[in-house]
Amino acid sequence: MQVTPADLQFLGGSKFVARVHAQGGANQFALEALHARVAAWPGTVIEFAPERSGKGPKVHFMVREPGGTRIEFACVSVASV
Repeated sequence: MQVTPADLQFLGGSKFVARVHAQGGANQFALEALHARVAAWPGTVIEFAPERSGKGPKVHFMVREPGGTRIEFACVSVASV
């Protein structure tokens, strides 16, 4: 699993979206592993753990990094399509 600067999309204000890539494509297990790793980072505030976004197959979680920037991590889970 890897998130690179090219995976970050600026949405305006202080909101970014990051695409999660895992071997074989994005999936909810990779997103949950990323959530655990980000949650352990000192000074990071978790707004909510991975959950479905509305009725669609998108699963996401939201954090505020130590500098205050709000970041959404999301994937479309094959298991939920």
